[in-house]
Amino acid sequence: MKITLTKADLMKGQTIPAGWYKVDIINFNIKPPKSGGDSLNYVPEFIFPTLDGFKMEHTFNSQAIGNIGPFIAALSNKPLKQIMDEIKGGNLEFDTDTCVGKKIQIKIKHEEYQGRMVNKVDGFLPHDAVAPF
Repeated sequence: MKITLTKADLMKGQTIPAGWYKVDIINFNIKPPKSGGDSLNYVPEFIFPTLDGFKMEHTFNSQAIGNIGPFIAALSNKPLKQIMDEIKGGNLEFDTDTCVGKKIQIKIKHEEYQGRMVNKVDGFLPHDAVAPF
């Protein structure tokens, strides 16, 4: 059996420099949480074209659905307040199938998890926006 390892495979579990990155959305899954229960996890997967195809996922939980607002605002290039008002009003329509293939910017920070540093998404911007810093 032949095994091929890419640079992206070797980067799994590694931290990347903190900051803003332009990424492509390559997948969007809806999964039940590991803990069970009635909630769902919405999980987009990002690829970093400038980092040899490095990939990572980010999880939004349906119990805290407002947390997905900045992601939707970045994708739709709408003001966050408008998206949050639509969420609160119960009239937001968002089709996860339309996410795949779109480009946005995400902000990466580092956070300790189970004794090691990991990459964590800390913000979203439209692809063409100027990052604040």
